Amino acid sequence: MTDGPTVIAKLLDLEKPDFNDRMVDFLLEEGLTELLLDHVVRPNEEAKAAVPPRADREPRKRQLDDMLAMKRSYNTMEMVSASSRSVNRFLVSKFATIRTGILFY
Repeated sequence: MTDGPTVIAKLLDLEKPDFNDRMVDFLLEEGLTELLLDHVVRPNEEAKAAVPPRADREPRKRQLDDMLAMKRSYNTMEMVSASSRSVNRFLVSKFATIRTGILFY
């Protein structure tokens, strides 16, 4: 596997990141969807290791002073909210992972 975290971060640092078939193929590799989701939910180490899942606990406080993390979070949501064949393929392929990652962090 290539350096997934670096590739994802560089993609999300672009002014207008976009999904294409090549990017979807990359994100379908083991563990990379979770890395992408981490930019949306921005879990800290405590949240990642927490039991019971997030839904049963108090909401965590987000770090609002990290503008780069906020930009990456916004860009991720923009990408996965777009209406395209590539986005649809990604969402259908990784539905369970995405649902779990968003709900329980």
